[in-house]
Amino acid sequence: MKKPIFSIIIPAHNEETLIKRAIDSILFQTFREYEIIISNDGSTDNTQKIVENLIKKDKRIKIINRKKGHSAAFARNKGAEIAKGKVLVFLDADCIVSKNFLEKIHRELKKADAFAVDCFAIKNSFVNYALSGLTVPVKLEKRTYSKYDVDSPMFFTIKKKAYDTIKGYNEDLFYFEDEDFAKRFYSKGFKTLFVEGAFQYFELPSSFREFLRQCKWIAKGTNSFKNPTDRKNKRALWFLKSLFLISPVLFLMVSYEAFLWVLAITIGFTYLNLVKRNKNIFKSILSLFFLYIKTFYVGVRLLKK
Repeated sequence: MKKPIFSIIIPAHNEETLIKRAIDSILFQTFREYEIIISNDGSTDNTQKIVENLIKKDKRIKIINRKKGHSAAFARNKGAEIAKGKVLVFLDADCIVSKNFLEKIHRELKKADAFAVDCFAIKNSFVNYALSGLTVPVKLEKRTYSKYDVDSPMFFTIKKKAYDTIKGYNEDLFYFEDEDFAKRFYSKGFKTLFVEGAFQYFELPSSFREFLRQCKWIAKGTNSFKNPTDRKNKRALWFLKSLFLISPVLFLMVSYEAFLWVLAITIGFTYLNLVKRNKNIFKSILSLFFLYIKTFYVGVRLLKK
C-alpha cells in the first residue's frame, strides 16, 4: 500500500457508541491517502471489537490495544509512534470532520508546520446549546500564525517533523495537554496556518451532570501542571474570574443600591462579552447562567486541593 500522507490518530477509552462515527467521517473523505490509527487505551466495552470489524473492510485502519488505561496524551503519543504519514491528525473519538477536511489541508501543506480549522459543537440538547455559547472559537483570518501573535490558535493537525521536535504531548498533564502542546510548538518558531473551509465538530456535555464532570476535569487539569509558576497562574486566573463575578456582594457593606449597580455592571459586562463572541442574544442568556456555575464550581474545587 502506498505510504499515506496523513495519519489520523484517535485515542479511545470505552467509546463503543462513538468510535464508528469518528472513523466513518474519515472513510468518507474526498482525499484518500491516509491511515487511521485507533489507540485503544484500556477499553472494557466493545470498542476493540467494533474497530476490528471495520479493519476487515478497510486495511487503512489499525488498532493498538492496551489493557490498562492511561491518558489522552499517552494514547496520542503511542499512536504517533507507529504513524507512517508525514502529517498527523489528532481526532478525539467524539469528533467528526467535514468531508473535504483532508483535501483542504493537503492543498496548504507547504505553507506551514501545523493547521488550524474552525471547530463547532454538535448540538443535540439544551445543555449543548447553552454551552456552545461558551466555546465559540475566535474567527481567524486565512493566514499563518506564530509565537509573535497574541492569540495563536490551538490545532490538531501537525507535521510529523514538528511533532518530533517538540517531543509530542506532555503525558503529565490532564485536560490542558492541547494548550501546552501548542505553546511548546510556537516556542520553537513553528507556524500554523488557518485553513478556510475545513471543519471539525465535537461533542459538548449533553446533561448538567456531564457539565459538572467537565468542570471537575478543569480543576483537576489545573492542578496537574508540574511547573509551580504555570500551576499558580492557572489557579490565579480562575480565582480572579470568581472574584470579579462575586464582587457585587462586597458592596453590600456600602449600600444595597451600590450592590445592585455593581451587580448590573458585572452581569452586563459578562453578557455583552458573550454576545460579542457568539452573536446570539438568547443563547448568551443561557450561556451566562452556565458561565457563573462553571466559574464558581471550578474555583471551589481548586480551593479544596
